[in-house]
Amino acid sequence: MNYVQFHIGDWESGTRLLTPLEKGIYIDLLMLYYSTERPILRSYFDRITRGYTEDERKAFDYVVSQYFEEQDDGFHNARCDEEIAKAAEKSEKARKSIQARWNKAAKGPTSSVSDTSRKPGESTDAIRTNNERNTDVLLTNNQEPITKKETERKKKEKRQAITHAFNLDLLPSEWADYAKQVRPDLDPQTVFADFVFYFTQGRGAGELRSDKGWNQSWQGWVRRQKETRNAKPAGSTAHQQPEVFDEAYYEGSMNPDGTANWG
Repeated sequence: MNYVQFHIGDWESGTRLLTPLEKGIYIDLLMLYYSTERPILRSYFDRITRGYTEDERKAFDYVVSQYFEEQDDGFHNARCDEEIAKAAEKSEKARKSIQARWNKAAKGPTSSVSDTSRKPGESTDAIRTNNERNTDVLLTNNQEPITKKETERKKKEKRQAITHAFNLDLLPSEWADYAKQVRPDLDPQTVFADFVFYFTQGRGAGELRSDKGWNQSWQGWVRRQKETRNAKPAGSTAHQQPEVFDEAYYEGSMNPDGTANWG
């Protein structure tokens, strides 16, 4: 085996009482077990430990007694046997699938191998060998297919990455120009102050929008204003009480998708 899953949680819980030396010996034995895909022979143990110090040999004997069981064909580790069996089963299923596909192609009027994928002078048997070899490699990737849920999650994260809470302290010049053009009766700075308060401290605090979305919100906000901020009616000298644009006034003015509802 060239690949095996390493479950960190299982390793931590299973080796918590081992010393660093014992852990090192244990992982070496596991790698030998997986690479040969068979129980470890007694003769291997003798070759491994012949250069060990007395402390290392004691650690080795302890690891073997705790995690391996001697049987007729060598020392077994239950977890290694389980993982090796799983890998063998997966490889066998892949082999049978390939065999069935090629058998079906051999019976049909045409080959399942596209002529466009075949190199000049290359036989279908050569392509078949390559496919089988590639399948064996793929078995070691252990990669789960990308699900629809995972795709939707990534799309949501991408949308959130381009949106942000309102973060302007100063009125942009293009926003001021728009307000002067559409509502020349208003004081842009005063309207902007109301806008900032609503989306930083009022009911709109925490809403996320793109730069374009915030620009659209500002335009709708300006169009919605009812109070004349700069001018008084012609010929009037009476002081007009300004209308209060508080949170209640703007409640319900935003759609769920973040766009403005100024109707």
